[in-house]
Amino acid sequence: MLKKLLKYDLKSMMKYWWIAALASFVATLIGGGCNLIINSPQYDLPVYIAIFLRFSVFLAIIAMVALPLISHILIYVRFYKNFFTDEGYLTFTLPVKRSQLLNSKLISATIASAVSTLALLVEVLIFTAISTINLPYEEITIDKTYKFDIFDVGFILEIFVFFILVTIVSVLFTFCCITVASVIAKKAKLITAIGIYYGTSTIMSGVLEFAYLFGGIALIEKLISLQKTMVKPTIFIVVLCIIVFLAIVSLLLYLLEYFMLDRKLNLS
Repeated sequence: MLKKLLKYDLKSMMKYWWIAALASFVATLIGGGCNLIINSPQYDLPVYIAIFLRFSVFLAIIAMVALPLISHILIYVRFYKNFFTDEGYLTFTLPVKRSQLLNSKLISATIASAVSTLALLVEVLIFTAISTINLPYEEITIDKTYKFDIFDVGFILEIFVFFILVTIVSVLFTFCCITVASVIAKKAKLITAIGIYYGTSTIMSGVLEFAYLFGGIALIEKLISLQKTMVKPTIFIVVLCIIVFLAIVSLLLYLLEYFMLDRKLNLS
């Protein structure tokens, strides 16, 4: 049943997402071409054309950045409509566990966020490649003395797991904000959810800044003072600790969200 739910959720989101992705990709190509013309010394452009081309580049950048934003809007609007509007009465009468409903939303949201991030990276590369076609080529030199070891492989895997966990934490945190707002508010649930989200995010940002000032700077200074052979293992351990912390946070958020959906949600 989870497979069917996941297929339905992905299909519902992607039927709108691909339109935004296609528009963003076209805007990237046009913006890259305009930027190429602007940076090409052989073109002596009139002022009004130069302004138009720069404005086109600006719109292309906006379109590129908007793609992940649109993806998040589709994710959370679908979550809200599917669970907390009149559609929720039908959703929770399906012969499936609430854990399966939550898992489907979480997995589809994580996939959509990851795909949007990957699409943004590809668009940035395309935009940069088109914009720099006429620039003088410089040979890239590789440090042949660098030794690629097991810590480099581990660090690459850690970075991958880190970004997946950050995405999951972000998705679950927003889910929790929407659910809390739907539990405590009888009207203006979306506005309440936005207020809870930004209020909690502000507090968390303050805590992280405080932790950085009193711990992050000291950690960086410690890494700088380490012997060269100890830098990689230390960074590996630090990132591993961060991953474990994110895994614990994601588990706690998941349990909180499931508890609210299973015990606190009242659709009557």
